[in-house]
Order: sequence, then structure tokens, then C-alpha cells
Amino acid sequence: MLDLQIDHKNRILLKNIIYWMNDDLYMMNLVSFRRRKLSANEFEILKDIHQHLVDGRRMNESCRDFYQDLLKEKQVMDEDTLGQVDHFLQGRMTDDNLCSRLDSIVVNLTYECNFKCSYCYQDGFHDNNESITLEDVDHMIAFIRDHNKASSHDYLLDCLTISGGEPLLEKNLPVLNYMIEQFRPLVKTIELYTNGVNLHMYRSKVDYDLIDKFQVSLDGMDPIIRELNSYAGGGFSTILDGILDLVKLEKDITVVTLLTKGFLDQVDDMLAIERVQDILSYQGLKWQISLISEFKPDSVVHPNYYSVDEMIDLRKRVIDKTQKYKMTVDTVNLSFLAQAMLRGLNEKITPAIHRCNVHDKIPATFGPKGHISWCVSSSRPEGLIGNYRRGQGLDMEKLRKIQKRTIFQFEECRTCDFKYVCSGGCLLNSMSDLSKKACGGFKNERVMDRLEELLY
Repeated sequence: MLDLQIDHKNRILLKNIIYWMNDDLYMMNLVSFRRRKLSANEFEILKDIHQHLVDGRRMNESCRDFYQDLLKEKQVMDEDTLGQVDHFLQGRMTDDNLCSRLDSIVVNLTYECNFKCSYCYQDGFHDNNESITLEDVDHMIAFIRDHNKASSHDYLLDCLTISGGEPLLEKNLPVLNYMIEQFRPLVKTIELYTNGVNLHMYRSKVDYDLIDKFQVSLDGMDPIIRELNSYAGGGFSTILDGILDLVKLEKDITVVTLLTKGFLDQVDDMLAIERVQDILSYQGLKWQISLISEFKPDSVVHPNYYSVDEMIDLRKRVIDKTQKYKMTVDTVNLSFLAQAMLRGLNEKITPAIHRCNVHDKIPATFGPKGHISWCVSSSRPEGLIGNYRRGQGLDMEKLRKIQKRTIFQFEECRTCDFKYVCSGGCLLNSMSDLSKKACGGFKNERVMDRLEELLY
């Protein structure tokens, strides 16, 4: 392995990101995503070329020759070519090219929850007892049928995700069962999000056979559940019972755990439990360990839980303990960059101008009171895009405004090296003000200094 130090000062050179992978040094163009290996000498020349261009100085022969080679290889793109790419991608954001069909929806069956997780993005809704009614289910189906009437798809929806609040509360069961029964013939996939504490208890009251996928939150053993989730009863053993019920039914299961210091302290004991091993051996399982986000434009992680360096160290230690199991750990909203850097040899990738590809889909959430919200922004008036109870269509003017919130709206984004992998950041982070970008980890020096530790 070459003894070269890569940090935020030399991480980006000529709109290429420099990084280590498998003991080799690479450069990847952040527009075309073309990659090539770099020798130690080429890296030094590349730094000289970059500085010459910044300073407006003439290059020496070795710099000039290498620069011309990179241009011929299209590893480096000239300003005219970059401008053509921008123009082409910006031209795609017309009303005719923007998605109008509702492909997948989330239904917040209720805002009430038996947990009060300290990190929850629905903070402030825990004690709200508003819920979807039986009539609301009928209104939803009628609304979606009308909205998608011009569609020729095989299903009314590709996916229905039932969430909350906590769907598996006793008061919700009649509506939950009715919703599943009514939507089942109309959708390709039904998914249920739950904290899992009532999964086992209600296995005979809800027809799990009609649900394709389950996502279960499990942040750790009882001490964590009591502290982080504010659930006095603990419930770890009960949640395991519910997950094992789903294993017997051969369901697709995703377990989501929030990365905390408490989880690191418990993970060895948890992995030693036979029932946990039985769950981990199940072929239909994914176990995702996620970082705690503050959902603010310039936030990388939630400062109440860790600093960036603490998070990176914690993440690395958890990976060391879990890497032999089917457990994956998040990458601080760098997933698109990671995908581009780690993709296969002939795998194609295209620039992203809008987070979550929202020009190709409408991430709509249906909630109590007839509200239809953008993504999970149910607590924010700016995110309301319709009402299914009133028999009115979506507010297409507002919807288009949200869909057109791209990197081309922001001067800093237009000139940013990361624009086609950041795409202006998570829209939810900026929902209160669509004129704001959300840079997150891409502008954080410590993230760039320690990038490889977040990707591998």
C-alpha cells in the first residue's frame, strides 16, 4: 500500500474524488463517474496540475502531458463538456418529464405510539390519538384510483407501506385488517413498519400472511429500550418472539437498529443469544444499523448522541463485531457516492440532480385528517400536497415546486464538486424552506478526512 495521506485538502482534484480501495489509490470523476488507478507519482503530478490551474500558472511538461492524457481519457472534463452535461440534465426537469403517478405510498395509520424514541422524526406526535378510520381507507382507494386512472400498470400501486406512530396497537387492529384486506388485490407489495413489541401478541388478530414485508425497530436489549425508546417494560424478548413468528412464516424481514454507544456495549451479549442467532441465520433477513440524524440542513449526525469522530469510531467498532453476520451499517447519507465508488467494473451510474429521484416518483404519505404529505413531513404545512377526504386531486403546483427543487436552484450547488452525488441533500431537511440546500457530510472536513472509514 502506498504511503500517501488523503484528507479534505486533497480529496477533490479536477472534479475527481481521490480515495483508497483495496490498497490501491483511485480517482473518480464526479460527473461521469469514470475511474482509474493512480500511482504515487501520478497523484503528486495531479496535485501540481490542480494548483497550477487554481493559480493560473503555466504547467511544466510532465503536468501538461498528464493533463492532456486525462482529458483524452475523459477522466477530466473541460468546462464546455461540463456545461453541456448541466444543460442536458437541467432540461429534463420539465412538467412532461416529472412523475405524476402514485406508485408507492406510506400510510401513517396513527400518530399514537407506545414508544417515545428520543430520536424520532415524528417527535411531538407520540400522544396524538388521531388515527385513520374505515371510511378513510375507502376514500384513499377512491382517491388513488382517480389519480392513477390514466395508468396502464398491472397494479393500482406497487407498494403500500403501513406505518405510524405504531400500527400494532389494539385500537388500530380493525382498521389495519380492513386496510390490508381492501388493498391486497390492488397492490404488488404490502409492508408493515413496527417497533415489534406487539408483533407476537397480535399474531392471531392480524393476518400476517397477507403482508409481504416487515420492518422491525430493535435498538438493543432491555436497558436501551427503556432509555432510548422510553418503554418501561423493556420488551426485547417479546420483540424477538415476534420476529421469529415472521421467520416461521418465511416473510421478508428488515431489522433496523440505531447506532448508539449503548448498542456497542450490548452487542456481544446480544449476539450470544441463541434466538438472535436463529434470526441472523434466516435467509430472508436484512439487519440495518442506522446513524441518528438530526434532520437539519447542515447536520451530519445528531450532536446529542455523538460527534462525527465519535460516530466514525463507534461505527468502525460495531462493524468489527458484526461483520460476520448479515448486518450493515449506514454511511452518513453518502450512499450514492459509495454506490458509485464501489460499483462493479461495467456497472453504469447516472448523475443525481434530486435526492431520492423524486422526478421519477412521488413519495406520498397518507395520514389522519385526510392529509397527503410529501415524504414523512406530516408535521410541516409546507409538505402538505393534498387531501384524500375532500375528493380533490393533488396540489400539482405545489408538487411540481417540490419536485423541481434541484441542485440547479442553488448557486453554491451549481458550482460544487459534489453536486451530482449530493443532489442538494435530503429534501426533508429543507422542507421548511425549499430555498435551502442540505450539504450534510459532503462539506464536513472530518467526514472527508476519514471517508474510507465510512465506506468500507
